[in-house]
Amino acid sequence: PKQGARPLGLPPDEAAWLADALRSFPRRLFKGTERVRNAFHRLFLLYDTLPSGTAQRRLALRAAGLDLLLALIEAGAGACRLPSPDRIAALISAMQKHPERDYPADALARQSALSPCVLTNLFKQTTGLPPHAFLLSCRIQRAKELLGTSRESITRIAAALNFASAQHLAMHFKRETGTTPTGWRKTVKEHHAENHQRHPC
Repeated sequence: PKQGARPLGLPPDEAAWLADALRSFPRRLFKGTERVRNAFHRLFLLYDTLPSGTAQRRLALRAAGLDLLLALIEAGAGACRLPSPDRIAALISAMQKHPERDYPADALARQSALSPCVLTNLFKQTTGLPPHAFLLSCRIQRAKELLGTSRESITRIAAALNFASAQHLAMHFKRETGTTPTGWRKTVKEHHAENHQRHPC
């Protein structure tokens, strides 16, 4: 549908879901099902038999069209078999080693030779997170390491890890760890001090 248009006059949330589902087929070609065949048959039958220009025809064709689209989405989803996680192993490794870098979605899809939808689903299956969220998690993990092992300011750590600001880092850091970067650093220092007291040599 055009920007702002709603397919089949559906409510906004249903229209948005339908449009997204139709754009996200894991494969362009897949085996049809009996439900798809019957939906096509019913749509053609209604089109050929109901009198034109009537409310009954418009309503019946809209319902039949929606049934067909849902049948296609169901058949397409059933055809999806995700490739091996090996296809994204290099990408995962790169994000873990260099979380400060940018990894645009189109570049990830190109490097893995996967569609954006399949790439996202494979990331979720392998890491539990979609690509952008996984990268963010890698950045937070690196921030935790730097906060515990360096004296760099939080502002510099944020900039080094490609966060927009220290506040941006702090927001995501607290969301993932339950504490602020400052709180994390303080806890790590206290832990090291306790260990040093127990084992001074």
